[in-house]
Amino acid sequence: MATNLFSCSTIPEPNIENNDGSAVTTNNNSSIKNRPSATTTTNALCDLTKQVAGKTIDLKCLIGAGQDPHVYKPKSEDRRTFINWI
Repeated sequence: MATNLFSCSTIPEPNIENNDGSAVTTNNNSSIKNRPSATTTTNALCDLTKQVAGKTIDLKCLIGAGQDPHVYKPKSEDRRTFINWI
């Protein structure tokens, strides 16, 4: 039985307010650096996540196209990805 893993994390964006207390929407490159990150295991989940989220997230796919998820062995960097997520 295969288990698929999917994880997300977000980095909170700073709250910016006008002098009158209303929120300000910023549209600069700093928001690109603060995108949420997602990690998927299988290629199917990776493709689905790409189609849904597009370029709004930083996506890491652990198992690429053509790889068998039944014989997947996590690399040390894969383990670090999940440790950082927790």
